[in-house]
Amino acid sequence: MTSSRVTNVTWVKERIVLREIREQVFINEQNVPVELEWDGLDEQCEHFLAYVDNEIAGCARLLNGNKIGRMAVLKKFRKQGVGFKLLECIKRYASQKRITKLSLSAQCHAYAFYQNAGFHACSTPYLEAGINHIDMDCRVLSQHDGLSQFKFKQDSKTYYSNDSLVTKGYLELMLSQSRHSVIICANNLSLDIYKQPEIIQRIKALAKQNRHFKLQLLISQYHPTHNDHPLLRLISRLPTFCEIRVHPEPLQDQIIFDQSASIELHQTEAKISFYNKASIDHFLVGFHRTWERAKNPASARRLAI
Repeated sequence: MTSSRVTNVTWVKERIVLREIREQVFINEQNVPVELEWDGLDEQCEHFLAYVDNEIAGCARLLNGNKIGRMAVLKKFRKQGVGFKLLECIKRYASQKRITKLSLSAQCHAYAFYQNAGFHACSTPYLEAGINHIDMDCRVLSQHDGLSQFKFKQDSKTYYSNDSLVTKGYLELMLSQSRHSVIICANNLSLDIYKQPEIIQRIKALAKQNRHFKLQLLISQYHPTHNDHPLLRLISRLPTFCEIRVHPEPLQDQIIFDQSASIELHQTEAKISFYNKASIDHFLVGFHRTWERAKNPASARRLAI
């Protein structure tokens, strides 16, 4: 049985270990530029080290007493609750210091993780070090009141984006919360959003984690040259979880997540909804009707992998 713990450390004493973790996670894995990672602020920060069975597993820092940053968990120790342990330790530290609110800049793909840890979004997606982020905060000494921004079945606001990178950030927010199904209606498979590695990796992870997960891909046209498209290659690898059908008439480019949230694509603009039950119910009625009439392209199952 594994055991984990987190300790408060100083940069002066543990800088070698802290640098090694962050170099491996941020610089080597995520390609964060060296000059951005080493910002000269580490000596001013409180630092935290996480251990699993006495092996160093991750780290984080606290700047100005309330800004969490540089949180990293080594690949070997992910999915073991190390990140939650780090955040809980920092919150206890903040409580002892009578700090009322903590903030952080979260990578969009980790939104659900931070939301489950008590943090709530307070910005729209933006790009930092080439990675999509959103600002989040947590009230240390009191509970958050009100609904959570970007949370499925809570945030009924409609968002718009005319920037493909920002749209990708919204996509990552949705994928981080998806658990059961993804429906893709693709009128134009050449759109960048359908080729994002995040879609492919997240769907693969969902299929691995949930045997009831389902991907349905409805396209308006099919040609054997489409077999090299990332989505069709994924479907060939996961035939139990994924299905493709072709409908000859034009479709609205749209992605539905867990029958709760959607991204509609209109040329260069995207319309984003995290909860619009009436609209999604209406879409699903039409989708299922079209899906039943659509055909399964037999050659799409014989892809050259």
